[in-house]
Amino acid sequence: MRLFTSIAYRFSLNLDKKYKSSAKIVIELDDSNIVNIQEYQNINLSNRINNQIAILKSDQVLEYIIQDKENSKKFEMFFSENNQNLIQKLFNKKDTFNIKSLKSILSSSINISNVRNSDILILSFVSTNPRVAKLALERIIDSYQRYEIDSKIQITNYANEKISDRLQILVKDID
Repeated sequence: MRLFTSIAYRFSLNLDKKYKSSAKIVIELDDSNIVNIQEYQNINLSNRINNQIAILKSDQVLEYIIQDKENSKKFEMFFSENNQNLIQKLFNKKDTFNIKSLKSILSSSINISNVRNSDILILSFVSTNPRVAKLALERIIDSYQRYEIDSKIQITNYANEKISDRLQILVKDID
């Protein structure tokens, strides 16, 4: 019995602590839809929420984080912190941080769900370092907002080009 207790105690000392950072975001309703039928709206809401979840987990959003040199330095500094106890230091080899692995770390540690029948998304990030959990979740939200702004700018620029082209055609036709 004593042997079992000491093995269980040693095993429990070797476990990593997990820290969870959470946030809730509200997805803005797109009022530009012309059709507003109640039955159609529930299907549209579900699709819109699923699209936003996919965008949050997308490579484009994660690339914004990785390409930012300041983020890379912070992540490297936080991952290099040694939060292990004496038993863990003796028995575990230290993992070296690689910026190329950051994308897989971010995508595997993020969890996104939504509150049923609402525009609210619940984001959580789990890490063995509390500062990494906080930083990662903040950067994912910032990158998502940046992605949304960039895509709206691209759509606006494309629409302006098409309107200008059409306007030139109409001016020629009038002449």
